[in-house]
Amino acid sequence: MRISKSKFLVILIPVMILFASLACNLTGNLQGGSGQPTPVLSEPTAIPAETQADVPTEAAQAPTQPAAPTESVVQQPTGEPVEPVQTEVQGPLCTVLTELNLRSGPGTAYRPPVRALPVGTELTPVGFNPQGVPGGPWVHVRDEARNETGWVSAGEQFVSCNIDLTQLPAVAVAPPPPPPAPEVTDSPPEGSFPEQWSWELDFSKDYFLRMRVFDTTQGEQVDGNGIAEVKFSVFDSENNLIYQHTEQTAGYCIFGGGEPDCNPWTIEDLTYKWGPGGPAVQSGDYLVNVEVAGADGSTFGNWRVNFTLEFL
Repeated sequence: MRISKSKFLVILIPVMILFASLACNLTGNLQGGSGQPTPVLSEPTAIPAETQADVPTEAAQAPTQPAAPTESVVQQPTGEPVEPVQTEVQGPLCTVLTELNLRSGPGTAYRPPVRALPVGTELTPVGFNPQGVPGGPWVHVRDEARNETGWVSAGEQFVSCNIDLTQLPAVAVAPPPPPPAPEVTDSPPEGSFPEQWSWELDFSKDYFLRMRVFDTTQGEQVDGNGIAEVKFSVFDSENNLIYQHTEQTAGYCIFGGGEPDCNPWTIEDLTYKWGPGGPAVQSGDYLVNVEVAGADGSTFGNWRVNFTLEFL
């Protein structure tokens, strides 16, 4: 039987593979010595690049959230957070101790007051004036609650402040306006009046008082005819003499002057005075005594008038 070459190869190749397999198994048994086959580690399967891109990471899985505002904390050496310490910031402060007027300038001459401040009102001091008008220290303040500024007396009996007020800056202010004159209310005069005299007591808030008087028996009917002088004396409610003036010029004004105009009230340091250098005029009840002497030296008249002065 003739076997062709091709058929011979078909039979021979499987036989050779079988002998090769037996030889490998025999070699393994001789090397291991235990009779167990040596495990063979396989290479890890590589993931394709596009597959890696498709696998979501942890950051990609969680949606991005806007960062919530957090309060910074102080870290102790241990790294544990500590609650922040809240401290109250206290700036310059003045507290009203007794009911007090808030004014537009440093002094009582700034009339009328802006408003009254109740006890306990807290104010921010921003300026200082050591000498107000007419006097005393004054502090420029701001009422934060009302967004309002003004001046209050800086006396320790009026305000209590947590800073040295003298260290505050000076504040430029306009001079106060002229104060209004006191209103005058008079009563009917009493006294002794010569029948031949014509007279009139003229009260005014501008010049206070003028006496028009003349002797009708002396010819021409003009003010001052037959009159030598007029003397004015003012007493307070306790009968203290506070002002006196003798006038010999017709018009006979209590502060001098005469026709056509009387001199006005004396104002010093924006305060009404009873004449230059005299005491301050106060609201209250008074008495004025007017003594008139005739030119003949033998005729006299006397008028007494109660009146009231009031600063509005």
